[in-house]
Amino acid sequence: MSNWIDEIEELLIERLNPSKLIIEDKTHLHKNHPGHQAGKAHLKIQIHSNLFKDKSQVEQHRMVFELLKPHLKTAIHSISLVTNPSED
Repeated sequence: MSNWIDEIEELLIERLNPSKLIIEDKTHLHKNHPGHQAGKAHLKIQIHSNLFKDKSQVEQHRMVFELLKPHLKTAIHSISLVTNPSED
């Protein structure tokens, strides 16, 4: 993983304390697609956190996107995001 993906992982762990976190770089699947931006990643993120409990899917996604906002401007082209409350 690149350094900025490691930074994203650390940030999500620190702020959301997930019970499950998987970050996959899917950029290689999009290289020849129209609109592909060299140097920007396509990520798939799966995250489960107790902080998502009693929050709608939209609220859960907003929490993650707010944390990733600086990276969205510089390093991320798109994110496929799956969020869920942690299973007790």
